[in-house]
Amino acid sequence: GGARRPLIVAGLGLEPQKPYGALLDLAEALQAPVIVTPKAKGAFPADHPLAAGTFGLTGYDPPYELADEADCIVAVGFDVVEMESLWDQPQPMIWIAPWANEEPRLTTVEFELVGPLAPILERLAVFAAANYEPASGWGEARVKTHRERKALNANRLPEAAPGRMRPQTVFDVLRRNVARDAIVTTDTGSHKIAMALMWPAYVPNTYLLSNGLSSMGYGLPAAIAAARMTERTTLCVTGDGGLAMALGELGLLAELDLPVIVVVMNDNALDLIRSGQRRRGKPVFGTEFENPDYEAIAHGFGLVFYRVTDEETCAGALRAATAGEGPTLIEAMIDPSSYPTTPR
Repeated sequence: GGARRPLIVAGLGLEPQKPYGALLDLAEALQAPVIVTPKAKGAFPADHPLAAGTFGLTGYDPPYELADEADCIVAVGFDVVEMESLWDQPQPMIWIAPWANEEPRLTTVEFELVGPLAPILERLAVFAAANYEPASGWGEARVKTHRERKALNANRLPEAAPGRMRPQTVFDVLRRNVARDAIVTTDTGSHKIAMALMWPAYVPNTYLLSNGLSSMGYGLPAAIAAARMTERTTLCVTGDGGLAMALGELGLLAELDLPVIVVVMNDNALDLIRSGQRRRGKPVFGTEFENPDYEAIAHGFGLVFYRVTDEETCAGALRAATAGEGPTLIEAMIDPSSYPTTPR
């Protein structure tokens, strides 16, 4: 129709067909911002001028701002199982997937294109290049202002307590000190939501998380499997609660001598549940605890260990760990107050 502010939402249905080049061609032909769901991170490179981030983790993720401004949503391999809140975008949707839409919540689907993804996307790109003109200020220009606003908001986060770091500082240090195509796994909790929103993934299938089911205890076994399959350095970011559920797997990690760096975000809490208690005005109950001596545990399993409390020590530990010392456990002392899920 007459849509001139299209938005592409790319989801887990991109796999296993991997139509990454065709997706990029369509985005550029439409000048459409591209939002990925968490399990599709990396399918569209985060440093492309049309990459608008990730949503589906909370009901107020920053990219919803662009979704609200769009006048048409092109859903490519989209599945609402990844959405934390109900999908209630009113714009007409074009459904492109290997399967037909049978989701009753997606009432705005006006066209369905079901079949092999790459040919469909390429034909749409050719058609758009010849027949379509985006609205002024949309596309790359709108994504640029969106990113600038996100950066401004990031500078307004609460300061961390003494001897603690913002989780965002940890993520930033990790991103700067691992390869562009490094494989990263996360466990489930506040850290997963924050990291999935801000971690720039550049390469498909390098960001692995449990989303939908969102199972705690996923991060470490997933990192072991990824490192064993790829023989590449793999980063596991886990909460202290999630690691406790899979602590014995550190023994398997040592036994297999895999290049895995485990970063445990130590805030002495099941923070996502604690935040929910606080948002509802309930007393904090059963969500705070004392952590074990991670240094003793690491050495007991034969792992290299670092405890980091600031940006400098965190960066030093990452540089040492990526130099190939062996399986490593890094205890990151964090202050959860700047998580996006923390009630302000």
